[in-house]
Amino acid sequence: KDLFEEKNAMKNKNNNYQSEKQYKENLNNNNNNKLDNNKIIPEDKDYVSEYCMLGLSGLIGAKPYLIEGVRDGSIINQIIPLDPESVSGSGSKKVFDFHNEVVHEQYPPDFFLMLCLRGNSQAKTSFTDLTEIVAFLPPRILEELQKPNFLMKSGDINIVKEKKEFRSPVLTRNKSGEFEIRLNIAPGRCEGLTDDAKIALDYISQCVRKEVPVLSIGLSKGDALFVNDRKMIFCRTSRYDRVIYWILIFRISVSSRKLYHNS
Repeated sequence: KDLFEEKNAMKNKNNNYQSEKQYKENLNNNNNNKLDNNKIIPEDKDYVSEYCMLGLSGLIGAKPYLIEGVRDGSIINQIIPLDPESVSGSGSKKVFDFHNEVVHEQYPPDFFLMLCLRGNSQAKTSFTDLTEIVAFLPPRILEELQKPNFLMKSGDINIVKEKKEFRSPVLTRNKSGEFEIRLNIAPGRCEGLTDDAKIALDYISQCVRKEVPVLSIGLSKGDALFVNDRKMIFCRTSRYDRVIYWILIFRISVSSRKLYHNS
């Protein structure tokens, strides 16, 4: 965890970086409750954390997953709750429903890696395992979710510059016969194209929100977490306004699927 200490950032001669204490004071004193992202990320931040993410992903034989049209093609995304009214992934009041990463792409990532540079016990991400979900689904619903009658849609135009759609089943089986999932139950992100598909989509959505066991994890500084994006869905349900939080997200692939997508 010593690798992620911010002592070098505090040496910034331009005094552009705010400590956690300064951040809280300014947020409390700011009538608009808005802060500049550049005031939170040090100008002279090194790349130790990014190198660590590349090294960790290499341990499982993974390669970086890049989509040109998402977050300006950034390989590693910075997640910091700044503006309480923001609708982007960094908005501190934004509640993300259960989902997989970039479901609207033909080849979504296999895993993503979360690395915490600044943690807070209030800032938790919730996960549910696909095995648990399938156990709650009756045979008719399970069968319907394996049909390609669902339209996956891209989301926030500030993150995904070009609107995209991809028709796909919600559940598929890999070469080993195990289920994999592609789903985003947030409003407007997945559409059933038939009456039966709409019923199945509503059933699995309600099941995930109300029935399936959920594990909530709050990362501390220096913690790294691999998430299997084919076998789990995740969400951020708790609203952590005015919380000091800094997470790096790195999407990766271990399969032979296409790694670069020109959106």
